[in-house]
Amino acid sequence: MMSKREQLEAEYRGRLAQYLECDPADIFLYWKGRVALYAILKAMGIGAGDEVILQAYTCVVVANAIIYLGATPVYVDIDPATYNLNIDLLEDKITDRTK
Repeated sequence: MMSKREQLEAEYRGRLAQYLECDPADIFLYWKGRVALYAILKAMGIGAGDEVILQAYTCVVVANAIIYLGATPVYVDIDPATYNLNIDLLEDKITDRTK
């Protein structure tokens, strides 16, 4: 018998799958954003020796997920008007190790 939590997760997974028009088995639910980010980076093959570009104005959890996989976070400064990554500074940060 499924617990209440398992029932809620199954219901949510089903609704989300219907919305995304995919199989519920293809949906993974995570209890923390940091765990989801780690899993995504790992699934993308990020690992030792890789560099991952991220904006400088971000939560430490983002960089930690990169570091936990043995990769190196490479920071790009933000656009002060939007607080998003400054696209004009991005190209100079790309190397052969950038993923």
